[in-house]
Amino acid sequence: MARGGRGATGPAGGATSRGAPFLAALLDADLWFLALPDLPVLPAGAGAASRHQLDRAVEADLAERERFLPWSYPEASGETLPLFRRRDRLERFLVLRERRSGRADPFELLECRGAHLLPFLAAADRVVLDPGSRHERPLDEAERDLLRAVVAGLEGEDEARSGPP
Repeated sequence: MARGGRGATGPAGGATSRGAPFLAALLDADLWFLALPDLPVLPAGAGAASRHQLDRAVEADLAERERFLPWSYPEASGETLPLFRRRDRLERFLVLRERRSGRADPFELLECRGAHLLPFLAAADRVVLDPGSRHERPLDEAERDLLRAVVAGLEGEDEARSGPP
C-alpha cells in the first residue's frame, strides 16, 4: 500500500470558516482512495484464476509507479471524488459498485495523508467522504471554496519563492 508522508498541514493563513476545523482535520487525516491502473477489466463473475492473475498485475503496477491519480466517477453534477476514512468502508463501496455495474475493476486501494490529496480535493466537482455508508458526508460549497483558496495560496507561495524568471 502506498502511504504518503506527513509534510503538509491544514488550511494556512488563518482562514476562518465553519468548515475550517473540519478541513484542517481532514487534511491531517489518513484517507483511503482508489486508483485505477491501466489494466483490463474482468467481468464480475470471473473465475479465481483470472482474478489471481489480475491481482498479480495490479501488484506489479503498484510496485512500479510512484504517482497515483485518484479515481472519480461521473454524476449529473460532474465528477465525484470518493474518499474514505476507513478501509472497510472503501471495501463495502467496491462490493456495492461491483453488484450495480456487473464488473470488477482492478482498483488499487491506497492510503495517504489528506493534505497530499489537496489539489484533487480542490479540483473535483464534488467530494464525498465514505460514500454508500451511513457515514457518507459530501463536502459543502463553503468547504470546497476554502480548499480552493488554500490551493491558490499555496500556488502563490510557490510563485513568490521561485521569483521572477
